[in-house]
Amino acid sequence: MLNALESLEKVREVNASFPESKVIKQWKEENGGKIIGWVCTYVPEEIIYAAGMLPVRITGESHETLLEDASAYLGLTSCSFIRSCFQLGLEGKYDYLDGIVAALTCEGSRYLVDLWREYIGKEKFNHLLVLPRKFTEWADELYLEELEKFKQGLEEHFNVQISDQALSQANSSSARAASVHARTFRVFSGF
Repeated sequence: MLNALESLEKVREVNASFPESKVIKQWKEENGGKIIGWVCTYVPEEIIYAAGMLPVRITGESHETLLEDASAYLGLTSCSFIRSCFQLGLEGKYDYLDGIVAALTCEGSRYLVDLWREYIGKEKFNHLLVLPRKFTEWADELYLEELEKFKQGLEEHFNVQISDQALSQANSSSARAASVHARTFRVFSGF
């Protein structure tokens, strides 16, 4: 159990300064790679990995903070999560990002992407992934079209080619990571 706790402490150490992560910035410097920020778990990180880029979750602060600037743009009716993400973007804490992608799960995420494009990263990659709300054949087709648009958007903006082989490798890596997450959960939950 001690090794698991030591590993968890290492994770906490790496994430302590997030979003201004030394590890992420070091990866970018050493690899010359691109980093794409994402909002919402519906964003397929595998496509970002397959493009040779690093996906980084955009989050708000881990502690209570003033959101005055973000609230001026988004209004107080927007959730504090979205306002906190935008506040950190306005403060330059996500300046290392080369783009942002969000899934259209709520109006807040749509506003975040629009405002990010306008006030933080006009020249950076910016994409809103439309999600179907039903489980029908038409919805499946819509979702596949949206994934293709996202893939093509990355390819065109960054002048990269995302191969089927790279997508397959990214999917395999994602499946292995999910397995590790499940085992970690069982270790810490006692299941």
